[in-house]
Amino acid sequence: MLAQVDSGSVSGVVTDSSASVVPGARIKILHRETGIEVTLETNGAGFYSASALRPGRYVVTVDKEGFRSQRSLPFVLRVQDRVEIGFRIELGATSSEITVSTSAPPLETETSSLGQVVDGKSITDLPLNGRSFMQLAMLGAGTLPSTRSLDRDSFISNGARSVQNTYLLDGIDNKTRVMGNDKAIAQVVQPVIDAIQEFKVQTSTFSAEFGQSAGGVVNLSLKSGTNTIHGNLFEFLRNSDLDATPYFQPAGGKSKLTQNQFGATLGGPVIRNRMFFFGSWQSSREVNAAPQIASVPVAAARQGVFPGKVTDPSTRAPFPDNTIPQTRWDRVAARLLPLYPDANLPGSVRNFFSNPQERLSSDGYSVRLDYRSSSRDTVSARVAQSFGENHLPTTLPEPANQANFASLDARSAMLSETHTFAANRLNEFRLGFAYSHLNQDVLGPRLFDQYGIKGALDAPTIKGLPAFTITGLSTLGTAASGAVPVPATGANSGNFPNNKSGKIWQLLDSFSWVRSRHAIKSGADLERVTMFIYATNSARPNFTFNGTYTGNALGDFVLGYINSTATSQQQIDTIEQRVYSGYMQDDWRASNRLTLNLGVRYELPTPFVEEFDRQGNFVLDRGPCYLQLVTVALRSQCGLGRALTSTDYNNFAPRLGLAW
Repeated sequence: MLAQVDSGSVSGVVTDSSASVVPGARIKILHRETGIEVTLETNGAGFYSASALRPGRYVVTVDKEGFRSQRSLPFVLRVQDRVEIGFRIELGATSSEITVSTSAPPLETETSSLGQVVDGKSITDLPLNGRSFMQLAMLGAGTLPSTRSLDRDSFISNGARSVQNTYLLDGIDNKTRVMGNDKAIAQVVQPVIDAIQEFKVQTSTFSAEFGQSAGGVVNLSLKSGTNTIHGNLFEFLRNSDLDATPYFQPAGGKSKLTQNQFGATLGGPVIRNRMFFFGSWQSSREVNAAPQIASVPVAAARQGVFPGKVTDPSTRAPFPDNTIPQTRWDRVAARLLPLYPDANLPGSVRNFFSNPQERLSSDGYSVRLDYRSSSRDTVSARVAQSFGENHLPTTLPEPANQANFASLDARSAMLSETHTFAANRLNEFRLGFAYSHLNQDVLGPRLFDQYGIKGALDAPTIKGLPAFTITGLSTLGTAASGAVPVPATGANSGNFPNNKSGKIWQLLDSFSWVRSRHAIKSGADLERVTMFIYATNSARPNFTFNGTYTGNALGDFVLGYINSTATSQQQIDTIEQRVYSGYMQDDWRASNRLTLNLGVRYELPTPFVEEFDRQGNFVLDRGPCYLQLVTVALRSQCGLGRALTSTDYNNFAPRLGLAW
């Protein structure tokens, strides 16, 4: 039978000494850590299959009237494993028992899916910089680290872009939906690694139950409690005071780095053999030196004296002595130019050094509860949350640049109920919720009026200064953060404030049925995705000076001659999308040596709509509104839906695999 999304399955055929199948044999599958036992019988083909088994150590026992009982050696079942445990039972007294012993591990011969499982021991034992489990995703075949500058917790699978991967946490969608931020932070919640049971990275020939992915599928399962109480306390420290001086370190001391990561886990029984809990918590604090190299005007240029010819735009004649009189200076430029610090390095470019600090903090926790309410029903619930804030360095010291910060809050919840109708029929229902919120803003006040800047959007949320881009010099005003040793939370930009959030409601149901040698699974996956954005884009103007008028970019600046500028209104949008998916998978055990994995999946991601219908579209389809800009209010005249575009319903995906 097919494994559930974050669990595994055990199946096999029971035969007698003459290799004839044995129907009606009683199978017991015991989870050793919790004492939970699954009982079922072989069907008319002597075949049994148990799905929705949590990862862990198991023992399988087979009984049949008139035959001697047999028991397997303990084995480990991992996430999405489909392990085959077959038996050949012998005639004899039922009071005696045979333990099947073999040096070969259980084989996964029922699926053609390609992937790599990383268990909890490997996750905690292998060295991980920053304790991010995603660094281990590259252990599988066909995976590579992502080299794009904004990617943080992602990877490349078989050449596909990193944004085409899918991430599941306890079977629930864990892919961030923050608009424009999916390349920077791929997952909503990154659990504490001590709370991870294991995860699997699948890179090819997925089962039909997996979709919305052209790359890899990362399937992560959190730990459950057991009949014994387990926990740990930890702290990891990195401190530059304890590090050796690098060989190529220039004189002047080492860069500062202080990093503390500390936390705890605790799990155990609430009701022995029936209800279990597991919780985790981790906090991180980090201070980094973030050296910055900038280009600032030299002393002579601050007085209007330039090393080469500068042209008077009003007469097209050179200024005498290559000097622009301060009486000709633009009043705003005259106030802004002193914001540049004095050069402290030789030369006219890359002549200013500063050593600000980047401060990062984050906290996160997760709690999981599992309850076997009866022999037919199991209920699981899990909640996880993380929140953090980064104070980012600037290229130029204040007030030339304004200090800014980025914060990211995320939460995820899951509720599932597994019901066994009969030994060969099982249903699992899941409800999931995921939310992430990114906020970036300037720490200081609005400075437009203080420096005489008029005409820009007058909104209290637009703080700091416009950005003044002067060719050959570092940007003056409110700009993106400078170079940082640790990637900032979220996609870094100078368009402060930048307030975005993404929300996913997910409803899943799957039904598994074993009939003869067919393990059939069908299901539906319904998602509602909502993304909110409040962004300024160019609401804080950007002015560019490149020497078009005087032959020197700084000369253009002091005279107030702008080459280009951009401004806009604030952008406030809430867009919604619904994703409808359905699938059917048949794992047909054609013979004892060959299994066919047959499946089909259908997905319908609907076009995005704006929550309050504040959108328009330029129609390129032939019809009554061809080459017209249409709003939602006028959509009926064009025969269009609310999304102002036609929905493509053609999205079937057949799946075929062979396993032997």
